[in-house]
Amino acid sequence: MRKKEDKNFLEFIPKRRNNVNWRNREDGNVTLIIERNKLAERVLAFMFNAPKTITLDLDRLGSRVWTLCDGEKSIATIGLIIEREFGDEAKPTYERLIKFIQLLNKNGLIDISSE
Repeated sequence: MRKKEDKNFLEFIPKRRNNVNWRNREDGNVTLIIERNKLAERVLAFMFNAPKTITLDLDRLGSRVWTLCDGEKSIATIGLIIEREFGDEAKPTYERLIKFIQLLNKNGLIDISSE
């Protein structure tokens, strides 16, 4: 069995976190609803009367990637689907896809597993 670090990133499987709420908008795109759960975020939100949730409207491409992060498809498979559905609009597909997946993961919106 290879270590996680040795595995090709395209083989990893992204999965939306259960604690991230989202909805489909009328235009077919996705809005993420992100709760401010960390203590510092809650304190600052209280002090500055900021909203308790943040909404993030994804574009067509981001929305499609989000819906494909189901815990079953690898990043490579998601890339193939995106290329088929969006064509040149998505290029450079894998470069953009990997950056977006990493951003979602870094912000705690998805998990990435090697299996």
